[in-house]
Amino acid sequence: MNEPELPNHPHDADALDRDALDSAIEQALRRQFPVPPSVDTLAARLRPGGGARRAPWLVLATAAAVAGVVGAAAWLRSEATPSAPAPEVVEQAPSEAAPSFCRLVGPVLEGLPGLGALQSPDLARLYRDMDACQESSESTACGADDDLAQRLSTTYGQSLALRPEAAGRLHGPFGSEEWPTATIVTARTDGETAVLVADRGTTLECCVRMRLAEDSGLQLFTLEVGDLFLAEISPHSEPRLLAYFE
Repeated sequence: MNEPELPNHPHDADALDRDALDSAIEQALRRQFPVPPSVDTLAARLRPGGGARRAPWLVLATAAAVAGVVGAAAWLRSEATPSAPAPEVVEQAPSEAAPSFCRLVGPVLEGLPGLGALQSPDLARLYRDMDACQESSESTACGADDDLAQRLSTTYGQSLALRPEAAGRLHGPFGSEEWPTATIVTARTDGETAVLVADRGTTLECCVRMRLAEDSGLQLFTLEVGDLFLAEISPHSEPRLLAYFE
């Protein structure tokens, strides 16, 4: 850094008017430290008595303060402005949970319906509900250890057996308010869901009137094993699940 230009001879300074010396020093400082025009106004306000005497040290200090404020403001602006846009956060759609009715375990209603009660299950609606349960990620197939045949035998008082090939294919057992006295299982065959409904034959005779609209695109197949009534609802032209029961 260059030194401020002072009078060539120190002894001559004594002869100079102090204001002239101050002016010379101030001019030297201004050449080294450019001062914003607003600082002169501030310095003039701070002069005692409003006199003409200048205070170069005050000008320099004010300039340093202004420079500090300007520098700090520039730093804050640089910190507040991100160097790169933040990556866009893509929210993944939550996976669809199984409908609440898929958590029902059949039968919903034990025993026979109340005296005079008549069930009229809409088989097309029942099929759609059970198809949703079959397709749910929460649905798992019944393995050999689940002993589905024993469960049905105990529930309906009818001895029943399942063929070995049924293990790992049938899902459930489900329950439905559409047919509350039934136990329901499902399976996927040739890319389509088939639904099998089990209930007592005596319940069917007295209290159940099944309804399946002709334009539903579904077929109804039935089988009786002792007192156990089995109904298969399927889009296929022949039953696929009845053959598992004997």
